[in-house]
Amino acid sequence: MRITAHSALEQVAAVLAGVLREAGIKAVLTGGACATIYSAGGYQSEDLDLIL
Repeated sequence: MRITAHSALEQVAAVLAGVLREAGIKAVLTGGACATIYSAGGYQSEDLDLIL
């Protein structure tokens, strides 16, 4: 999957998760990005918060 300036937050999170997993880094998405995904866009976050 390729991300662009128009990629949805979910797409960016998925690509980042894959890259981190391939590098052997465990990460958990948290914060506003989770709220955006859970609320189907009802809340908008523009960043990804990760716990490594």
